[in-house]
Amino acid sequence: MKLNFINFSKGIWKTLIIFTLLMMGGYISFSQTVTELVVPKYIGAKNAPSTNNERTPFAVCFQIEGLTPNQIYDVKTQIGLVTEAATAWGAGNVWDPVGGSFSGSTVVNAFTTDASGNAIFWIYYQPTGNSSRFGAGQQHNLRLGWRPSGGSFPSSPQFVGSKVITALDIAPNATTPETTDDGAYIKGTADPAASGKYVLLFDNVNGTGDPLFSYQIRQAIPTNQNQSLLNPEINDIYLQAGTSIIGDYPAIVPIGANNPNGIRRIESRNDDNSIYAFSTDADGIWPSGANTTNMNRLDIRYITIGDAPLIPQGIPTVTTASTTNITYNSATSGGTVTAAGGSSVTARGVCWSTSPSPTIADPHTTDGSGLGTFTSQITGLEPSTTYYVRAYATNSFGTAYGNEESFTTLTAPFPPTVDFVASDTSVSIGAVIDFTDLSTNGPTSWSWSFVGGIPSSSNVQNPTGILYSYPGEYTVCLTASNQYGSNTLCKEAYIVVNAPVEANIVITEIMYNPPESGTDSIEFIELFNNGATAVDLEGFYFSEGITYTFPSYLLAPAAYAVVAVNAQAMQNTFGVSALQWTSGALSNSGELIRLKDKFGYTVDSVNYDDILPWDTLADGWGPSLTLCDPSLDNSLGENWTHSTEYVTINANGDSIWATPGAPCIIPVLPVADFVGYPLFILEDESVQFTDLSTGPNITSWEWIFQGGTPATFSGQNPPPIYYNEPGIFDVTLTVTNEFGTSTAFKPQYIAVGVDAIDDAVSPNQISIQPNPSAGKVSVKHNQNELLLEIFNLVGDRVYSQKLNPQIQDLDLTHLPKGIYLMQFTDDKGLKLTHKLILK
Repeated sequence: MKLNFINFSKGIWKTLIIFTLLMMGGYISFSQTVTELVVPKYIGAKNAPSTNNERTPFAVCFQIEGLTPNQIYDVKTQIGLVTEAATAWGAGNVWDPVGGSFSGSTVVNAFTTDASGNAIFWIYYQPTGNSSRFGAGQQHNLRLGWRPSGGSFPSSPQFVGSKVITALDIAPNATTPETTDDGAYIKGTADPAASGKYVLLFDNVNGTGDPLFSYQIRQAIPTNQNQSLLNPEINDIYLQAGTSIIGDYPAIVPIGANNPNGIRRIESRNDDNSIYAFSTDADGIWPSGANTTNMNRLDIRYITIGDAPLIPQGIPTVTTASTTNITYNSATSGGTVTAAGGSSVTARGVCWSTSPSPTIADPHTTDGSGLGTFTSQITGLEPSTTYYVRAYATNSFGTAYGNEESFTTLTAPFPPTVDFVASDTSVSIGAVIDFTDLSTNGPTSWSWSFVGGIPSSSNVQNPTGILYSYPGEYTVCLTASNQYGSNTLCKEAYIVVNAPVEANIVITEIMYNPPESGTDSIEFIELFNNGATAVDLEGFYFSEGITYTFPSYLLAPAAYAVVAVNAQAMQNTFGVSALQWTSGALSNSGELIRLKDKFGYTVDSVNYDDILPWDTLADGWGPSLTLCDPSLDNSLGENWTHSTEYVTINANGDSIWATPGAPCIIPVLPVADFVGYPLFILEDESVQFTDLSTGPNITSWEWIFQGGTPATFSGQNPPPIYYNEPGIFDVTLTVTNEFGTSTAFKPQYIAVGVDAIDDAVSPNQISIQPNPSAGKVSVKHNQNELLLEIFNLVGDRVYSQKLNPQIQDLDLTHLPKGIYLMQFTDDKGLKLTHKLILK
């Protein structure tokens, strides 16, 4: 054999070997591919550079493709350091099945290729060598060569593995100061039936990547020599003696940061590397209590047969027979149980349903136990119906099902027995309803009648989307037919279409942000019956805002109902009884509250807010938000106000205003007003004042009379007020009720003249225009002749003129701006006084 090319690239998982054979005077080329199927990531290190009394053998699985078909091959293999040249073999012993010991580097008759020239085989290695080759932390790879049995090996390896094996420090006394290369032990016990299988331990439940360790379950092929410094229990397993039993297996695993997951999957494998069985644990803490995630150096953890039996555990294997002897109400089926799984088959039979994938929760037969073929009789079927059937078999691990068969029963020799059902029978106006035919005996045609529905009839088996637009009770009829006849079923008043409940219920008060710290306890919603008849609120519910459905609760006309987050807190704070809502809370920033009747119709809704035009004093300042007039549109923020009814001071010192369960108190301020008579008098005369103020419950009246005697008065109607000095004087009245005060101020209201003025001349006979005036005044009178005299407020006459009948224009622009008294005297000496304002 002449070696032409070897690819020793360390990063390649498969290595291609090309060699040339000289045969019959010519060269024939073959290519071989070597795959490292199983290589452990860790092995045990030696205890000292000069000796090794703790050797830990391990198992490796290779696959070689492209060899001579049906040929027996020998193998030469050793363990090399990753730093060694690819031409070096390395060190370590292999199990020699001929000599029956770990010795040398050759395995005679290691494998036989198949008809394609391929082979899968296992090799057992014993790490042993001089100096620090297998010292703690050293990293290794595998070197491999092969030859047809009896031939010659090449001087250098034909294959250098790319997978790295790290030696872990398991010496009684640590050989290195580092803790990252420390190791611990696993002692596992599998079911004896797994004896001789290869065992692989993984740090993940899926078994991906390389195993942490791999060897063989006792009884194993190799037997190790005694290792005096190895953990005695692990040493016994390798010796296949002492404390160990059939089914035991050893493992050397890393600790700490190198193995945070612990052991999460353990596999047993066959000679061809196929999985025989496996067990997993999601957190690395096995059911027996073995915690493989927190091991320290030289610790040993025990994986029991209960944790990982490593033999197949499963349900039986069963197939379903074809269905025969089908009638309108029965059929014959059956099946065959071909494998029992992990335990005896205790029950078998068939199950069926009108839906796919029937189980033993559906109708089923019980037809014996154990392996073999069985027959099942299926009875109680409906005519003209499609059924799905599966065979089943049950053991202690569960129930297995066979392939699914389907069949359709024959038509029964009878007219249909009619029945049907509706998706809903009590609906609101505008609802749509679906109908389902439940008739038996194989109907082949259907005729539906929907009184009050749209459409009013249908010929399909299961009509959908039948619309009901008007309230009432409606009958539904179905006639079902087959070749043997027909039958009809009518369900009287079957569909009830409900009209909205006649309820004028109004949301009239909302406490959505009381002045409380932490969880609000006095949030509430007040309802008012603004109608003329009592309303039973049973079934009414809040669909938005909060969650609550009313029990039977009769709300009388003009009565209130209160729903609150905490009924006891409402009693404690306001002294009122409240219904406590189920869940939810009112938003401090506003939200939609919707009340619906029992049929789903909206009765009232309010989408309150905490910004204008909604009264912002209700947002955490103490008052509730209240609708004082329930006849107003409560969707408009301007119709709401903050409550003004003081209740109490809470524990935080905040005042609370609200009227839950009672009418709102509307704040109406008073409006001050009065009248005096006469308004024009002479010195030492009096004026009588009368209160004309409006508003509820006025409690005080305070008068101020400029220039008058008395100058003030407390009371509704003062006595006559005397004026002793000439002039023009103001009058002020301030009135007060519980909501505030109002002041009426009438400037220059009373005019007091200097002389006696006889009002015999009727004021209706004299017209002064304009008044006030800028100085140009027209006087119209119906007297023959009048004397006009104008006085200022201190009594000085500043103007005098005789007036002709009818209209006479006066030019008073020379007079200063102010208030004057115009005194008119007729030819009989009768006098009349008018006030004149010049501006």
